[in-house]
Amino acid sequence: LLLHHQAFLDKFLGDGLMAMFGIPLPQHDDANRACLAALEIQEAVQKQKNGSPVLFFHHCRIGLHSGKMVVGNIGTRKRMEYTAIGDTVNVAARLEGINKEYGTSIVMSETVFEKVSNEMICRELDFVMLKGKENVTCLYELLGKKNSVSKETETLVSEYQQGLSYYREKNFSESVKLFTSLQQKYPYDKPTQILLQRSSEYLITPPHENWNRAFELKTK
Repeated sequence: LLLHHQAFLDKFLGDGLMAMFGIPLPQHDDANRACLAALEIQEAVQKQKNGSPVLFFHHCRIGLHSGKMVVGNIGTRKRMEYTAIGDTVNVAARLEGINKEYGTSIVMSETVFEKVSNEMICRELDFVMLKGKENVTCLYELLGKKNSVSKETETLVSEYQQGLSYYREKNFSESVKLFTSLQQKYPYDKPTQILLQRSSEYLITPPHENWNRAFELKTK
């Protein structure tokens, strides 16, 4: 699936892998092809889960990020490989792991979202402070191609966004009401559970005046 969308398969990392798009020559639709590949991978995993009672894996997590990297033959004379290094690679790996925190499957950065927002349905999840980073990262969940998701999913995205707006405006009484209603409709949606819990806590103990609306992640 990755090769079908012209990805460069860099390496296998235990039970994961690293793929790059736009290597060695960038193309205008690199981000879009990365999203399509991610969606097709999740679809293939789901088909395998539905068709087999026993699997060696239960969940597939994908992180998507875009930016500048150092790409080329890296290493020593005795051991060299064509790969990429840099902060962009590091952030992409962090985004993959963030799926565990939010119960999601595909998380992308704002950099990717800005490139695919016209073609993809995404839900803005949260502001976070990645461990070891000084800047706030805006997270988005990739849900599907435009006109391919259900009305139920579109409603979830719309109402969640409203609740997120209340939360960031420090209107925690309204965000608690909205996220409580969402949790009743979508009891298995973990991002809703997370924002409901935070809103409830802030309703009792408000954040400090200089609150930057970001949640600080303690783990990589």
